Amino acid sequence: MAEQVKTIKSSGGDYASLQLWEDDADGESTTTDPWVAECYSGFNLGAVTFSAFTDPPTQQSEAVRIYAASGHEHDGISGGAYIDTTANSQVSFNFPAGVTGYFIIDGIRTDGKNSTYTTTKCLYAEDASIEVLNCVFYNFDSQSVHLANITNEATGVWILRNTIVNDSDSHTVNALVNITSSSFTLTIQNCVLYNGGSATQALRAQKSGTNTHICVLENTIMHSTGATTLSFGTMTSKTVNNCATEDSTADNYGGTGNIVDQTMTDIFNNPASNNFFLRAGSNAIAAGKDLSGTFTADIVGATFGATWDMGAYLYHTTPVISTIKSSGGTYSSLQIWEDAVDGGYFPVQWAECYSGFSLGPFTKSAWVAESSAEAERRKVYAAPGHEHDGSWSTSSGAYSSITSGWNI
Repeated sequence: MAEQVKTIKSSGGDYASLQLWEDDADGESTTTDPWVAECYSGFNLGAVTFSAFTDPPTQQSEAVRIYAASGHEHDGISGGAYIDTTANSQVSFNFPAGVTGYFIIDGIRTDGKNSTYTTTKCLYAEDASIEVLNCVFYNFDSQSVHLANITNEATGVWILRNTIVNDSDSHTVNALVNITSSSFTLTIQNCVLYNGGSATQALRAQKSGTNTHICVLENTIMHSTGATTLSFGTMTSKTVNNCATEDSTADNYGGTGNIVDQTMTDIFNNPASNNFFLRAGSNAIAAGKDLSGTFTADIVGATFGATWDMGAYLYHTTPVISTIKSSGGTYSSLQIWEDAVDGGYFPVQWAECYSGFSLGPFTKSAWVAESSAEAERRKVYAAPGHEHDGSWSTSSGAYSSITSGWNI
């Protein structure tokens, strides 16, 4: 079995949209040579509605994958391969009734947060088994992730891992399970479920029928401004370990390691600006469960170590060091460095400056991830061996020279 990789690009790829790719993929064999969509940044991939596959994949090893190409991943807030439904009443990933099989969505950002349509969703799945990995889902009104009615699968599987789901109004993750199959499992690990609705949950899961229905939540942070944050209804088995909620509901299911009655602004860097990096001193740091038997990295690929954090991001203060050189460096001026990293996924950014040219003037913009903690401060410094000698000479050390204008 060999994956058939199809590239989704604005130009020069195999397809110019996810829908065009799907229109061909659903007629191909997925159990022998599954089709995958390798998605590139720089344009709107477009919403995609799946049709019934002629040969639907029945297990993870045969899964149809949709993923961000290497170097085209989001930073947890913006960028990367994305679907924008702001101006449409659309579902970014739509798996309607009758579409069975196993699908994996990895590293895609969907954006419907400015939509005025109440039917816009990031993911809608009825009969399909879905893994959502390393994604960012923003939505305006209706449920960001709506999972419903597993009726045609012998075993239903839904997995959300290292994913941020941010909904302005309705249930962030809504699992309405009316199951006639033999079993079903919903697993949510190292996610952020952030709900702004006044009368809705961050996670609502409920079922009918008498078969086995299992829900497992681990290392996940949940927020709701209105109703109870977490509601499991009559699910057969509920396990909640090492999770955080703004109310007390994480502790309602007999799990361990949970932290409750948390203030989200003490947990995250700036949740009002969709910034869900853990802030210095956050109670979620080192409060997670070791899940290295299943996966080892966070939403942006940072590797967990001896301790695990809650949420989608690993907290660390290891700096990202960029070199500022006239040629051959990461950037050729301080301003270009600042423009590139002010939206970066983690606040620890250092600029190592080299001599032999003017670094240029530098104006700081508002950074996406601001911090006043000592360990998280940015640093601009002369590289070893490129320090000045205390003189005014431009031949001495790393320097910025302004010869005209009112630049600083």
